[in-house]
Amino acid sequence: IVEFSRLKGTIYLRAIKTMLPGFALRAFGRYFATPRIVRNWRTLALRQAVLPRWKMPCWVTTLHGSRFHLGNDPIDDRILEHVLHSLEHVYFPRAMESWCEDFLFLEVGAHHGFVTVEMLRRFPKARAIAVEPNPTAVKCLKRNLKANGYLERVEVVEAGIGAEDGKGFLKCSEEGSWGDTTEREMVTSSGTSVPLLTVGSILKGRQPELVKSNAEGAEYELLPQLLSLGLRPKLIVLMPHASRGSIGQLEASLREHGYSILNLGTGNAESPHLHCTRNAT
Repeated sequence: IVEFSRLKGTIYLRAIKTMLPGFALRAFGRYFATPRIVRNWRTLALRQAVLPRWKMPCWVTTLHGSRFHLGNDPIDDRILEHVLHSLEHVYFPRAMESWCEDFLFLEVGAHHGFVTVEMLRRFPKARAIAVEPNPTAVKCLKRNLKANGYLERVEVVEAGIGAEDGKGFLKCSEEGSWGDTTEREMVTSSGTSVPLLTVGSILKGRQPELVKSNAEGAEYELLPQLLSLGLRPKLIVLMPHASRGSIGQLEASLREHGYSILNLGTGNAESPHLHCTRNAT
């Protein structure tokens, strides 16, 4: 009887695969594979089912009540899943649970604000500086901050990190908006002019206790400047990019300035996920 039931199930599955076109079958699979990380799960699942063929902008509400707008950029869905599910321990390590809530968070590569919003939800007295050079991303960032009532707790810096204050150019990635980079010189005729600011100009004497950087190479300007200013954040959540500089040299410099580095093993050799913790003195 058991073998007959298995055979019958196999026949049904083959029949469904035969009747359903490829896209519909994949959409069916994506719908039910969507993690249950938001209250309106069916809305998120339907959106993920029809991407990338159709865009379905929508608002989702997390299990803890944060609200995020998912727009025409499919990258939103991957970041949402990372922040709330698969990489939650990367962005919000357990060591932070004992922190005083009143601290300054510097996020370089804030994108659409998912990490910033979630950080401010977890730490109601914390404040943030969100650095993002892409004008389109900044609009999405401010929309998400406003929806959660966090605009007054965040300073949005519409610029990239540069060796000096001035003008640069935004190079858009074909892989999606989170691969955008800022360059000192225009590398394509379609480059968008954006401001570049030094770390000193951004911080204006303030000292962040937490820094998160996932900004396609900006880390090679950010960290040397941060250290040269004598600033030693308690924790640096770092996603360095091997294609833009030497990760080894970056790690060596951090160790020389009193940091222990833990590779969490959730990235890859080209872009590892690192926790850089200031050693007790």
